[in-house]
Amino acid sequence: MKIYLLIGLVSLLSVFLHDKNAPENDAINNDGAIEWTLNRPLAWSDFSATPDFADRGTALTSSSIHTSYYLKNNRLYFNIQSFFHPQESWVKTKNPSAQLLQHEQGHFDLTEAYARIMRKMLQESTFSYYFYDDEISIRYNQVFDELDSMQKQYDAATQHSVNREAQTQWQRTIANLLQEYATYDNADFSVALP
Repeated sequence: MKIYLLIGLVSLLSVFLHDKNAPENDAINNDGAIEWTLNRPLAWSDFSATPDFADRGTALTSSSIHTSYYLKNNRLYFNIQSFFHPQESWVKTKNPSAQLLQHEQGHFDLTEAYARIMRKMLQESTFSYYFYDDEISIRYNQVFDELDSMQKQYDAATQHSVNREAQTQWQRTIANLLQEYATYDNADFSVALP
């Protein structure tokens, strides 16, 4: 019902510089995060955090966009993935509904849609050699702000899944977003510097 997006420490940018041959995203995968894939929908068993009973929500989805990049031979190599964080996500009720799970999946799907939007934006960008860190951060912050706004609109319009008609409309909207940016579903790409 309520979504928390994990915010990186540096200008809202979760950036990890790494060697090209280093294993990808070990720190994230080791903590049990689930990478978004089309064939792996969320299940209630994924929500393993202790519920916050002071929170009015029935469930909470914690998801993030992880961005890493490095510079080699005048090319920026990116890895941008969306993750669900089970140990920070919870559900209160003993028998939560399938409708509520669809709503929570919608939050995760929106995170992936905006990861694709970010990939598109970065692939279409021209970066300067000396300021690419700042330029990437600016683009990340822009996408993050848009995602945060969309997540809030989603909750408000669907009344946190209570409004079934609005929930159905939003499911179509989110599916359309994923389809519109389907060509940007690959987490890894590179961009040449001028």
